Amino acid sequence: MTTLQNFNIATKKIGLTGLTTYLHKIKDLGLNEISRKIVKYEDIVWFSNDKKHLEHTNYIWFQDVKGNIYYLKESLAGLYQRLPQHFARVNDSYIVNLLQPFLEGRINGSNIVVNRKKLTISRTYKENFEKRFNRLYD
Repeated sequence: MTTLQNFNIATKKIGLTGLTTYLHKIKDLGLNEISRKIVKYEDIVWFSNDKKHLEHTNYIWFQDVKGNIYYLKESLAGLYQRLPQHFARVNDSYIVNLLQPFLEGRINGSNIVVNRKKLTISRTYKENFEKRFNRLYD
C-alpha cells in the first residue's frame, strides 16, 4: 500500500467549506473578507434547500451552532451521500444532525425537534431516518 493510500484510509473528513455568499457575489467582497468558511460537521445543525435563505435554486444552505448561514452549490441528495452517519434526511427540505444538543427529541413517531424547530419526517425518508437514529440511540 502506498503512502497516499494509507493517508486516504486514515483520513476522515471532519467538516466542509461553506460559502459566505453566492459565488457570483464573491468577486465583490473586499480583499480581507472571508468568502469560504471551514465548518466542522459537529457544529452543523442542519442543511436545507428551504427557500427562506435562498435567492438561487441551485444552492442549499446550512446553519452552524452559532446561527451563521453558509451556502453550498449542490443538491441535498448529492451532499447526503458524503455526510457522516449522524446526519439524517427527514424530508425533501432538511438533513439534520442527530447528535445532541441539536436533536432535542421526538414527538410521536413522525416529528422531531431540532434546535427548537419542529420538523416532520416524511414517509419517503422515515425508514432511513429510523436506521440512523437507532444506531445512535436505544
